Amino acid sequence: MTTRGVRGGMRSCRYCLWAVAVLLAAGTAVMGGGRIARADEPPKVDPELDAARKHEATTRGEESSREMARSATREIARSERRRSEESLARWREVHAALQAAIAASRPEAELAELRASLEERTTTLRTDLDRLISDTIAGNKASNELFPSEMALRDAMSAVRDVEIKPLEAASNALADETARLLTQAGKEADAKAKAVEAVAARRALLETKAVRVMEIQQWAAIRKDTADELIEQSGEAAQIARDSAAIETDVPFKQRLEQFVQQQEQEKAAAAAIRAEALQAIDNADIEIHTLRSAAIGGLKPLAPDQWDYAKARHLLVRAGFGGTPKEVEKLHAMGLHNAVDFLVEFYRQPVDLPALELTPPLVSDPLRGKMRHSGVGNRAVRLDPQSVEANQLIQVRRWWLRRLVESPRPLQEKLTLFWHGHFASQNSVVNNSYTMLRQNEFFRQHAAGNFGAMLYGIVHDPAMIRYLDNNKNIKGNPNENLAREIMELFSMGVDQGYTEHDIVEAARALTGYTFDHATGTYRFVYEHHDTTEKTIFGKKGTWTGDDLVRLILERPETSRFVAKKLFEYFAYQDPDAATIDGLAIVLSDRQYALEPMLKSLFLSEEFYSARSMGTQVKSPVELMVGLLRDLGVKPQVVWQPIERPLPKSDGTSLVIDVSVSSYETLDKVLGDMGMLLLEPPDVKGWRYGRPWIDSQRLFVRYNAVASLIEKIGSQGVDVVTLIREGGCKTSEEAVDYLAKACLAQPLSKEKRDALVQHLGALPPEGEWAGQQGALNERLRSLLMLMLCVPEHQLS
Repeated sequence: MTTRGVRGGMRSCRYCLWAVAVLLAAGTAVMGGGRIARADEPPKVDPELDAARKHEATTRGEESSREMARSATREIARSERRRSEESLARWREVHAALQAAIAASRPEAELAELRASLEERTTTLRTDLDRLISDTIAGNKASNELFPSEMALRDAMSAVRDVEIKPLEAASNALADETARLLTQAGKEADAKAKAVEAVAARRALLETKAVRVMEIQQWAAIRKDTADELIEQSGEAAQIARDSAAIETDVPFKQRLEQFVQQQEQEKAAAAAIRAEALQAIDNADIEIHTLRSAAIGGLKPLAPDQWDYAKARHLLVRAGFGGTPKEVEKLHAMGLHNAVDFLVEFYRQPVDLPALELTPPLVSDPLRGKMRHSGVGNRAVRLDPQSVEANQLIQVRRWWLRRLVESPRPLQEKLTLFWHGHFASQNSVVNNSYTMLRQNEFFRQHAAGNFGAMLYGIVHDPAMIRYLDNNKNIKGNPNENLAREIMELFSMGVDQGYTEHDIVEAARALTGYTFDHATGTYRFVYEHHDTTEKTIFGKKGTWTGDDLVRLILERPETSRFVAKKLFEYFAYQDPDAATIDGLAIVLSDRQYALEPMLKSLFLSEEFYSARSMGTQVKSPVELMVGLLRDLGVKPQVVWQPIERPLPKSDGTSLVIDVSVSSYETLDKVLGDMGMLLLEPPDVKGWRYGRPWIDSQRLFVRYNAVASLIEKIGSQGVDVVTLIREGGCKTSEEAVDYLAKACLAQPLSKEKRDALVQHLGALPPEGEWAGQQGALNERLRSLLMLMLCVPEHQLS
């Protein structure tokens, strides 16, 4: 099956029927609600399948025999190459000794002995070369005979898969047709839903089997490439030995034989190189087809055609699924191809991170004896050096530590999602007043960034920062506090007025009683005496529910997957998507038990994500604006750690040493605060509001100033733009403007703006003079950069 054929099949009418079936099945394919079964059992053996498998077994035996012969002749040929190389080296050694003896006018007896030794070496070399020629020819013959055997076994295995696919395809089509028929009949909704579950499972089994078929084809292409590589090595090395030997050969017929052998090996090498190129192309084609089939098996949104992938879309992906990157980084992502680029970003756990961890002092408990001191004035002055001082310093460290990760982490999507979850499960440190628990919460978001939403929701009801922020530590039996119960439904999981009542919120608050935290350690605690153990009714279901039960009940609701899918789509793509788009992502989320990775892949692979409505239309938040600028320019501020000793009123009389970072992240931290997006301090429990509010007339002026401040103050002397354009290969003003625009802007500059910027920069001196004019040239280029980044295009991603 070709890639075109796979794509064509997915655009067929039956694909549409399957999509309808998936929508119906989604209602029961959630936690606790009849999870879709996988149809992994092989079909029953039929005569056609039996014949195909027997043919595969026969072909496999033939291929194995050919492979054994090739392996044996390959090792013999390799041994003869080593023997011939050593023989040629010994000949050259004796020949050099003879020439040196002649030059030194050594006695004739010594010369005669050397000539006899050289003649002996010549005879041995010719004997070894004879073996080299015959054994290389035999090895080449065995390799060339193996190629068709590999292809035959590949085709035989593929034929078995084709037979296995037939009943799966028939079952899938029949179930899709039956689902469609039931949809047209009144009162058959339950039957249609049950049939839809079967149809989805059957369709997935079909697509996964097709994917396995292509994976096996790809595997054989890789084996074929390896065989070609070994043949290229064998022919190339043998040809080089023969070429070197021909250069010293005095016997004309033998010399001609060596030269003819060299020509033959070059032809063998060229033929093997052609096979290798063909195999590599087959691997790439199969890779696209495998990803297409896997995406279809997952479900979700319609994927972008791989041939539509270009540099602009690669930059869009890196900006939205991260914070941007240099043109070189975008080009690297573009070269990966669509599917591999998405895998690279979403499967970020495969990328090592070499950034320091941050260790904070847990909450410090005040000495109870301090309150008994008689001189309260002295005590009050001393209190200014107590835990509050530590807290203020530690909070600064957490923000700057996170800013460094945002700018420097090789896992940009992990940090982008950490920022998303920080706004989704919003907590304000000004209320929590505990940097230690805020750091633990931040690390929790990072750990589960693209993991499982269900696990994250379970974690958030046990999170000390959230418990403190929403006063659940005051939620006790007989005196419930509804804050966490209300927000977990309205803001964290389901949305406002989405199928629950005020009574459900009241009952949910009772379920969360006793969920608190330990002030001394900043860790979660469950106080059984404070928990309401009586029966509760939530979403119409009765039980002695706990907070953990509440989370499970929420995850069973279809509103939850749609709410989370919409919020993530709007964060990464655009606002107010249609219902079909959100349903497509919600299906993937609920079907995969709230695993986020498959849904994120479906989103980043989709046509919608790369549509005109999405690309270059999203207003950057302050963090996206400033962190994105540093990533686009490839600037990583230096960090210097300075120990500061803070005396604390501890009973043992010891002092605490705090490491304070002194770096350009201070500048970044300050400008983000000026723009209204101080990390760890969202405006309220609803988190930050994204979009146009960031660029009202007052904030836009602040944004322009913040960008200019960062460009001038980052590092010791501002951004080194000279080095940036030199690394970009720029030599002229036009090239410098184009490179910086390519690095920083989502949309190309108009001709008028480009010409104005080129004129503003003026002509650049010859590159050889840049080092001597670094300071002055940087001032001109920074002025250009600040002017460029004031264009409206820079406010959008």
